[in-house]
Amino acid sequence: MLTAKHPPQRNIIDLADSVQVKKLTKRLGISKDALFGVVEKCGNSIAGVSKEVEIKRATKAPGD
Repeated sequence: MLTAKHPPQRNIIDLADSVQVKKLTKRLGISKDALFGVVEKCGNSIAGVSKEVEIKRATKAPGD
């Protein structure tokens, strides 16, 4: 019996995929631990994580 292959969800972060984690940390400019913390806080949506990282950067004082 044939089963249909489902395409991967491109807007969801898979923390078990080391290549995806590496690419996201490089793209967002954060560490692996920081990525895990943001995903835990706001969910595994790439758009949500990107938005949260930008908010943190914007609210961070220049002297910190």
